[in-house]
Amino acid sequence: MSEIINEIVVGIIIVVSGGLILKVIIKKREKKPSEINKQFSSNYETKAEKELEDDSFDETIILNNGEQQIYSYDLEEGDKIVGKIEADNPINVFVVNNYGLRLFKNEEEFNFEDGGEKIKRVKINFETHRGGPWHVVIENEDYDDTEVKVYLNQE
Repeated sequence: MSEIINEIVVGIIIVVSGGLILKVIIKKREKKPSEINKQFSSNYETKAEKELEDDSFDETIILNNGEQQIYSYDLEEGDKIVGKIEADNPINVFVVNNYGLRLFKNEEEFNFEDGGEKIKRVKINFETHRGGPWHVVIENEDYDDTEVKVYLNQE
């Protein structure tokens, strides 16, 4: 139990449900990747833990300029992530594997499987072609106080 508490303190929630491991990470990307700040509120942690139990998300979050939220899934080949993401300002949404996530965090060029850039709405219908960790990244590059509605489900 102390391992999970330590991870929450540094900004990661890990929930194991039916053999599925999910992580929720909120980070603020500064100009240098080494200066990334992790941010959580205690109300958000409680809500995220509750919603992770059934492998789906139906929540509204606020992302400030430079902030991002990452929903992580451990998928088997053929599993799907489906849903939609809506925002009141343009955002970036990317479905990436671990390699793509690492490149994204290092502010390097990367490819994404689903999503889009500078969009207000996107439907996600991603079927994995190989098992392993997959991530839905929501990034606000340009606006303060952007409200984002997240509806995601694993099938």
